[in-house]
Amino acid sequence: MESSRFSFSLECAPELVSVKAFSDAAKVFEQMLDAAQASDWRMADARLASIDFAASPVVEDDNSRESAEVLDRITSLASTDLHSSEDVEDFQGIIDRMTHIVSRTGSTLKLGIGEHEGSFSPEVVSGLQDEVRAITIKAARRSFGHVNGVVDKIILQPTHRSLGLVDRVTDQRIEVRFGHELDADVKALTPGTEVDVRGFVRSPEGLGKPSEIDAEDIAPVENRHHPLVTAKDLEGILAMDLPAGVDSVSIIRDLRDGAIKKEQHQ
Repeated sequence: MESSRFSFSLECAPELVSVKAFSDAAKVFEQMLDAAQASDWRMADARLASIDFAASPVVEDDNSRESAEVLDRITSLASTDLHSSEDVEDFQGIIDRMTHIVSRTGSTLKLGIGEHEGSFSPEVVSGLQDEVRAITIKAARRSFGHVNGVVDKIILQPTHRSLGLVDRVTDQRIEVRFGHELDADVKALTPGTEVDVRGFVRSPEGLGKPSEIDAEDIAPVENRHHPLVTAKDLEGILAMDLPAGVDSVSIIRDLRDGAIKKEQHQ
């Protein structure tokens, strides 16, 4: 992508540029930059005859390029017939706001990032809203739960964050998706770490597809392994004069959990 300049143009007649329309457009523009973690980009242009905005990064670096990739995904929503459910879910709020302002003004919204452009006509945003509704209905069928498994894959990129898990109970693979707010937790993990993941679990729609979970919490599982009791540990406690109501099984159990010391029963 040669340039990270992001443009936003609502091609409406000047008489339709009310304060409300301008405010709504500015909110959509801001929301797009927030989604791309580009809220620190500076205004590069603004015109009121229609409603035009543009923003550019202060510095062209890896962070600005990553933000541009997200903005490119948003722009691509206009030019793709088949959208990934991930894109529609990630940008649902933006799609709702775009639909509102395009429907309110009856105008076409044009986005551009670098040399890539996308036009959101009333027909395009209507189709996107249909996809949002379908995903919302599907999401209502998800169940909140948790999965305990071993990490075997970690992907931590601005546009793709996921963990691969092997379920401890079923040995099945599970794809874990998470937001940037869990980056710090995931960075502390390594392949082979056992974790407990809580979030919305989705069952696969086809054979051979892994289950998915949209994580709200990812936490490593502490090692609860207790070493087996040895003959040395039992030395001096298996006597015939055990206290009333106490048997050797309960003593061994308490000894294993560290609740008592051998001296108490010697």
